[in-house]
This record gives sequence, C-alpha cells and structure tokens, in this order.
Amino acid sequence: MFTTRAIISLVFASVLFIVVLAAYVPLGHCVTCFLSGEQVSGLNKICYYSCPTGDAAITISSVQLCPLSINR
Repeated sequence: MFTTRAIISLVFASVLFIVVLAAYVPLGHCVTCFLSGEQVSGLNKICYYSCPTGDAAITISSVQLCPLSINR
C-alpha cells in the first residue's frame, strides 16, 4: 500500500515530467494543404483542401479568393 507522501511525490514527479517535456516537444506539426475545390453557399465560400493528414475546409466571404494553400 502506498503512503500519502509516496502518492504526492509520484504526482509531483509526473507533473514535473510533463512540464519539462512540454518545453522541448513542439505542440503540433504544421502541414501544408493545397486547394482542391470550392463551393459558394449564400454569402460564404467553402474552400476545400487536400492535406497529407486528410481533407480540410475553411469558410470565407463569397467575394474572396480561396488561398492556394493553408497550413494545418
């Protein structure tokens, strides 16, 4: 059976490990997605993108041009 002191020490060590790890590991990897299509819907335009990690979409004003690429 663990004592309260042992549990607190374990929790503290775990939190410290996460904080140190977060300082050295990037939070996310950015990928470039390329325009694959667009569709106007009322006053909005939906821009569709093909990404290495799957498809993505953004919504912009219907009078704007879809960016040729986006970062995700």
